[in-house]
Amino acid sequence: IENNTSTKAGAGIFAAKGVNINSDDTAAGTKDVIIQGNTAKTVGGGIFFRGTASVVKNAKITKNTSGERGGGAYVEVDTSIYDTEISENKNQSSDGGGVYAAGNLTLKDVVVRCNTSVGNGGGVQSGASLHMDGALIENNQAGAAGAGVFTEKGANINSSDTAAGKKDVIIRNNTAATWGGGIFFRGAASVAKNIEISGNTCGSNPGGGLYTEVPLTLHYANVSNNTNTGSNGGGMGMGNTEMDLKDCTVQNNKAGGNGGGLYQGGKVNMSGTVIITGNTATRDGGASNLAVATDKLVYMTA
Repeated sequence: IENNTSTKAGAGIFAAKGVNINSDDTAAGTKDVIIQGNTAKTVGGGIFFRGTASVVKNAKITKNTSGERGGGAYVEVDTSIYDTEISENKNQSSDGGGVYAAGNLTLKDVVVRCNTSVGNGGGVQSGASLHMDGALIENNQAGAAGAGVFTEKGANINSSDTAAGKKDVIIRNNTAATWGGGIFFRGAASVAKNIEISGNTCGSNPGGGLYTEVPLTLHYANVSNNTNTGSNGGGMGMGNTEMDLKDCTVQNNKAGGNGGGLYQGGKVNMSGTVIITGNTATRDGGASNLAVATDKLVYMTA
């Protein structure tokens, strides 16, 4: 489905009663449904879903454009996306370069890369709850916050992969102009388990790798090589909230202000083995080195 235009929404597909795009092709690298090069004047350059819960499996959504939200896809309903590539989509205003989801969104075994948003959420903007299990989110750009992912109602990133050392969700090399180069959490308490957040950049506000306004639990996370070019928190930034770190590594991040590894606005609890090392800051709190013994709880005050 390619090179279509719409003066309203859903240039490639407009589904008023939901849709099931469920390819049975399992050949490695093969995408049985390709939605590309479509342009919508309002929302959903590639696809627009409403009405009933929808499924997309084994598809490629690429090089679509929207005038407003959801360059690749705009979904009003609960939607599950599996084994799908979402790439090189863009919007010309507002949020969600790759996907904008007003309903609950599930992403499993997806690649979200090289999407661009004028506002928040270069790769994914989630307006309801977000669940991720298996994702590579890379090289997306946002003119505001959360270049990889922007969550408005919290997220559950809870990988089912238990292989030692393997990170099943990778958010890397994304660039935001303001907050949260990799991911921005808002709206509801969130969990991220078995995740890598690396090589992301933000500019004028905290959180090169991630920024959270809400209680956040990070387990088995690697937050590394992120950069904040002009503000605080090279690796992570947080508002007046609470963060739980368990068996995490925060290393080699850089801040243009305070807190190379973490800029703390609230309460931080640590358990298991937490390593904060090799971080740098232009001002204070740069090269922190901290290892916390298993089951020892640490409370850090501002």
